[in-house]
Amino acid sequence: MILKNIINHTTYFLTTVKYIILKSPAVFLHLKGHLKLINILKSYRETELINLRTYAIYTSSYLSKKLIVKEKLEILTYHYDYLKKIFDPHLLNRLFKNELVFWSCDKHSETFSVSFAFSNMLEFEGSLALIFKVNEIKVFTLAFSFAPGNVFGFPDTTIIYIGCMQGVKDEFENYAKATKHLHENIPSVILVKVLEAFACALNIKTMLGITTVNQLSFGEDANFENFNNNYNKFWETIGGRQFNDYYLMECPLHQKPIMLITSKHRKRVLGKRRVLEEIYKDCYRNIKCFL
Repeated sequence: MILKNIINHTTYFLTTVKYIILKSPAVFLHLKGHLKLINILKSYRETELINLRTYAIYTSSYLSKKLIVKEKLEILTYHYDYLKKIFDPHLLNRLFKNELVFWSCDKHSETFSVSFAFSNMLEFEGSLALIFKVNEIKVFTLAFSFAPGNVFGFPDTTIIYIGCMQGVKDEFENYAKATKHLHENIPSVILVKVLEAFACALNIKTMLGITTVNQLSFGEDANFENFNNNYNKFWETIGGRQFNDYYLMECPLHQKPIMLITSKHRKRVLGKRRVLEEIYKDCYRNIKCFL
């Protein structure tokens, strides 16, 4: 039995190393880090939660155009190690093979919800995703990864890095419906509020958002205005401030003092904030049950 286990582990190890080397010869430049990643991903691979591509994802386009391979390797390694610390194996299995519902509510015969799931094929923009749904139809996605703060110059042990904020094509009707029924709160704002609840439940104080030009899907042919509305301008509207090549948001998120808002808009703003606070409290309570 012992010999069989040794053979199985050796075969697994060699297969993984062979895959990474074929995908990226640069593995030899970061061999120690690669071996550490292989060890951390071992349990994920053995339970079929990830594909082999995860082992080499950091050697190409991953998270940001500004990160170097060494930094991407550190983030990927930290992310998967951190997940094992906050979730038990049963919940990890649900997260990667299905999803966890962080928030759901029924209004005007419609169901609005936010689910937490593995990004799978879109992992290059963030390993995890918060998905806003209307009647179980995907409308908007926020992708993120956990990262060590030192990679970005922060003293925090853990930060949240947001690499993607993307609406689903041809779902504007559901997007508008959600905005209307949730007191003018757009899906992207709700997703960030859910992420804020997640961060606070984990005692994480810092979130970073990717800038427009560093977002991996942004290119010369992209519609700059659309991308900028999803990134730079959006981060600024929720209180983010530019920090090097990213936008910094501190948890809990900063809100503009109500007295600085013109009197004719205060009632509307207070209504929006009340709904967001209800979502935050529901999410925080649900997330604590998972941790």
